[in-house]
Amino acid sequence: LPHDWQIYHVKDLYRSSVGFYKKTFTLQEEPDARYIALDFEGVYMNWAVWVNGKKAGECKYGYSALEIDISKFVHSGKNELLVIAVYQNCNTRWYSGAGIFRDVHLINSPETHLLSDGVYFSAKPLDPQKLDGEWKLIISSEVASGKTLRQAQGPQVQGAQIQGPHVSHTIIDLTGKQFAA
Repeated sequence: LPHDWQIYHVKDLYRSSVGFYKKTFTLQEEPDARYIALDFEGVYMNWAVWVNGKKAGECKYGYSALEIDISKFVHSGKNELLVIAVYQNCNTRWYSGAGIFRDVHLINSPETHLLSDGVYFSAKPLDPQKLDGEWKLIISSEVASGKTLRQAQGPQVQGAQIQGPHVSHTIIDLTGKQFAA
């Protein structure tokens, strides 16, 4: 992967077709209290995922990345993954490709974890007239804890001062000086 099965049919790029992707993988540990997901960066187009014979998720659109939680479908030992993508003609004004056209990642993390793409930060100068002066950095994150999701306001950084709830952070300024937090 990535793989585009349509590109090999140069004289018939726009025919409707179906692609099947099958993979077996092994989980060494018991997946209880773990978050196990598949991160698909791109599959075109109408597609679905089965894990160990059970439907884990689907997507009708072909251009968006999607993370599918497969925690309740996997077990320790050998697991089977099946992805079926259905290319339906005519659906675009240009050649879109067909199949899993971007990378796929297996996410195996603790049940309490930061969501993918769930860390945000913003920065603004304390004095808008002095861009080389002190800045205020605000970090927030989305944390999944079992079935709950909460918004966590992270540390607020002003110069080398850190205020607010935090775990362990290291701040490095532009000169390379480190500040433990």
